[in-house]
Amino acid sequence: LSEINKEIESYKESGDYLSSNDLERLAKLSTERIFWANKLIALANITTDKIAITHFSYKDGTLSLFGITQVEINEKEYDLIYEFINSLSSNPQINLDFNEIKFVKSSRDKEKDVEIIRFQVDCIGREVAQKDRRKRS
Repeated sequence: LSEINKEIESYKESGDYLSSNDLERLAKLSTERIFWANKLIALANITTDKIAITHFSYKDGTLSLFGITQVEINEKEYDLIYEFINSLSSNPQINLDFNEIKFVKSSRDKEKDVEIIRFQVDCIGREVAQKDRRKRS
């Protein structure tokens, strides 16, 4: 037993030793990590030339996308935004980590005599969505 304890101590000192806490943190990191490069590529592919993402933020498991779109006379104003939401929802790279996509708000504006809609869409992470469902139950 003393030989095993010495061997364990030598591992701890050498840096080759992984405690159960180390393994738990490593497992959590590997399962909860979001690969942003893949998400940004998917987002670029989803975004049509009629929509511009002006900025985005990630906080507490929610990715908020802020964008603008020009109001076209022959289109309903929110059709492009809802098409964008559907594209996000159906994209495997996006819905891998964000299974709930929802329209948050919009406002109509005018820039250089062009009517635009500013909007916000939230991509809600799986853990956040599960917590919200539990609260409602």
